Amino acid sequence: PGQLRYWVWLSMVFQPGSSKVLQYLREYGSADALYDAMQSGTVHGISQSVQQQMVKHSIGEADSIVYYCAQHGITLLPLDHPDYPQMLSSISAPPILLTAAGNLSLLHSPVALSVVGTRRPSPYTERVTATILTNLLENDFVIVSGFASTVSKELPLEYAAEMNNLINLDNVN
Repeated sequence: PGQLRYWVWLSMVFQPGSSKVLQYLREYGSADALYDAMQSGTVHGISQSVQQQMVKHSIGEADSIVYYCAQHGITLLPLDHPDYPQMLSSISAPPILLTAAGNLSLLHSPVALSVVGTRRPSPYTERVTATILTNLLENDFVIVSGFASTVSKELPLEYAAEMNNLINLDNVN
């Protein structure tokens, strides 16, 4: 698992959007150095909720997640990965780890649309969404969807896969 195990563990211990984990990463220089410092108790200012999560989540659990992702074609993208979306990394508190499936080169596309929706769409929503997304795909738009999104299920996935214009991207938490 290499470095990924530490990124996964940190993503389980800190809440999404935590500016504190970003501060610690800058201070310690790498995910593994931060993990080691946290385990040895030398990191100052760790909140009680983070301490509770440290007890709850082990590095073995992180290893299991890394293994699962590798077996299921899911790419783990830590904040320092070359394929981590640059626009996302420029926000004030980006997620430190993303999961991705699909054509990773699409993450660098200048024209992309993120798709979100309800978990229980009406038949009308399904039809309209499929029509809109099909038209966007035919015009070289990249469609970014979360793994749990029902919208990506409404999209003609075979068509999107054939066009190589769909990527599933999500925060690990």
